[in-house]
Amino acid sequence: MLLSHQSSLSMTPLKDLISFGIVYFFFPKNFPYPALKWHLVPGERMYRAEVWTDNKPGDAFNYSNTGYLLLEYLVEQISGESFDDYCRDNIFNPLDMKNSSFYFRDIKRMQRAVPYLLKGGYHIRLPFYDVPDSAAGGLLTSVEDLSHFLIAHMNNGTYKSVRILNNSTVELMHTIYCENTNSDAISFSYGFGWMFFNISGKILPFVS
Repeated sequence: MLLSHQSSLSMTPLKDLISFGIVYFFFPKNFPYPALKWHLVPGERMYRAEVWTDNKPGDAFNYSNTGYLLLEYLVEQISGESFDDYCRDNIFNPLDMKNSSFYFRDIKRMQRAVPYLLKGGYHIRLPFYDVPDSAAGGLLTSVEDLSHFLIAHMNNGTYKSVRILNNSTVELMHTIYCENTNSDAISFSYGFGWMFFNISGKILPFVS
């Protein structure tokens, strides 16, 4: 349910993301804990009832960065490694993704995409910065590296004879589990970390 955004956790508000960033600044080696505890446990300093929706777990789709931070924490607790070390050992290195990391310091300077903000018709160059919520969109990579990851999924978990996922795991990840029924948003289906858009009758996957 966490992987398919059906856990009944709500979308993380911007002010909470800012709070996560502040916690990351003071506790970088322990992130996402204790931020998750403060955010999810009643009575803690960042807790608000709005962190949960009115839906029962499994009943509805609600995109939640908090849910993926919780998954990041679970990976760390089960593996005994930091999330970035786990991804490097089990994904980046086996797939020859040499320019992928959750930290700008690990990315080659000339490979960094420059971020811009469009404001009043002008493109304003922004400084480079690390995103604290690694599992919820914090990966920095290149087009070539990302292609290795996508090829592995196209080949049922294998890239250049190196297997990182079982066939059954890839099938599980690509199975559609729910529909985004929010009429105000673009319509799409969702698997485990994958969005699926119906474009002219053809289902196209998108890494989320």
